[in-house]
Amino acid sequence: MRRTSLPLLLLVPALAHAASISPIEARSQFAPVGLHDLMAHPDSFIFQRIRTRAVFVERGDLFNRHVSHFQPGRYQNLILWGDRAPLWEPEVRGKPLMTAYVHTQSDANGVLGKLARYQAVDITARVLAATDGEPWIEIIEMTPVVGTGAFTDQSVYQVQQALTLAKEGAYDLADDHFAAALATDLPAFARTSVTQQRAEALVLAGRYADALTVIDAASRLAAADPATDDAQRAAILSTWAKVLIETAQGEFRLARLQEAVTRATEAVALDPAQGEPYAVLGIALAGLDRFDEARRQCDKAVRLRPQDAEVRWYLGRILDRQGKFDEAIDALKKAIDLTPKDHRMHKAIANAYANRGAAAGAEGGADLFTAIREYDITLRLNPQDAEAHVLAGKAILVATSSKLEVPAGGDRRPASEELAMERFKAALAIDAKGIPANEALAEFHIAKEQFAEAEPYLAALAAGEPDSLARATALADLQWTVGRKGPALETLTAWAKAHAKHAPVRVQLAKRQIDMGDDIGAKASLEEAIKIDAKLAEAQTLLAEVNARLKNAAAPRPSPVEKPAAKPAEPAKPATAPAPAESKVKTKDR
Repeated sequence: MRRTSLPLLLLVPALAHAASISPIEARSQFAPVGLHDLMAHPDSFIFQRIRTRAVFVERGDLFNRHVSHFQPGRYQNLILWGDRAPLWEPEVRGKPLMTAYVHTQSDANGVLGKLARYQAVDITARVLAATDGEPWIEIIEMTPVVGTGAFTDQSVYQVQQALTLAKEGAYDLADDHFAAALATDLPAFARTSVTQQRAEALVLAGRYADALTVIDAASRLAAADPATDDAQRAAILSTWAKVLIETAQGEFRLARLQEAVTRATEAVALDPAQGEPYAVLGIALAGLDRFDEARRQCDKAVRLRPQDAEVRWYLGRILDRQGKFDEAIDALKKAIDLTPKDHRMHKAIANAYANRGAAAGAEGGADLFTAIREYDITLRLNPQDAEAHVLAGKAILVATSSKLEVPAGGDRRPASEELAMERFKAALAIDAKGIPANEALAEFHIAKEQFAEAEPYLAALAAGEPDSLARATALADLQWTVGRKGPALETLTAWAKAHAKHAPVRVQLAKRQIDMGDDIGAKASLEEAIKIDAKLAEAQTLLAEVNARLKNAAAPRPSPVEKPAAKPAEPAKPATAPAPAESKVKTKDR
């Protein structure tokens, strides 16, 4: 016989009093209670009148005359779930409230015959006993709830499959199931939770851009649902911080890490009993080189969740960034012991080995060899991890410079640039727009002064981050260096056109135009810059110089001073023979 916490004799006056209360009076006296709280602390609600919302499962056949007055024929037995129960979790679905009853002569009994599985209902009831941790309640009124969404067997299956596949690393298949579940009319709380878990799976898959879109949707869903609890809000903020950390690159690195710190801090404040937000906060702080704070936060996470592999993963990454490679490797080995098939753990320990090997130079051959082997394990567990290919390629380049051997298939091979390039190209085959692969290839060719080969990768980076001026400038600089000045101007002009309120890019463009002798074009660019930011001193200085040159070029040149025309020289007179001298001897007259 099951033990009851309420003597049966005490039920008689309680039931008599309950029978004297009309449904209208009952509604006014019933306190709102979550079904989860009632099931967790049933002794606290004995003899209380409650209002709650639940989800109908089915009719049951659980009666026990030894602990209650609920008997077959006079009562109907109901099985209920909480209205915010995550029914995709088998352990939750398998523990409904099985001790709710409706009198066959009550109005609520008429409603019972119309209920379908997963129908939400508002209930007013009395808690008459608590036995072995179960409340025994009598339902007085029951009203179906419509327009709030509802589970189906299919939607529950889809979410459960998505979570199982994500745990196994089949992320693309998992995302298909998440999408199928979200295409159904889920209750609001479930839609928010499933959307957040979908974003979490996308983070695990390395699909950060998709994850950012999905977690933003989860945040908006939570904001629209006043019943969203702090734990759910904390989970959303923590996932959002993870996405920001993993996408903190280039000129947006600092801003994204700072935003990640803000969101993770909010998550900790909302749900301080959970360990993960502390670990997420720690890795964000480590990215900002705030290592002491980062370690403290991660230590809190480890204390709260000592058997959580992800927490130790964050701790290992923090130690690796701090240059404490031995401690990082120890922490990550423990993480791998806890979850040996999680590709992230293997990639993190590969990074730690690679960093320790690079620091040791020619003596780091064993660590570099182990690092590349761990990257290969990562790729066996998650073949779509493009970053792992890139990191392996970089480790191979370090080994090449020290003339070391690296694993290749089941054998050893001398490290070479060709092997590294194979890894970089494999990453591009997975994600042609991937930042790490394009960066690695651009850096490789620029280091060898192979600028023409580097240009397509810089162009891909600029296209992949269209809001990054640094990307556009890097491409324009390279184009200018190789004498492609026209395309360089086009690159900056296109960026300026797409960012109408950005003044500094117009100054950069003007400088290029000046170098090409296009003062008129430079004048227009500088005037646009000053129109956007009238206090931009560099633009004002350059514009003054350009205007001075244009003014000088436009001024009329002075005419030469006119001198009186020289008189034409008189023509020389022809020379004449001198007249013969008159004879002094007079001739005689004849």
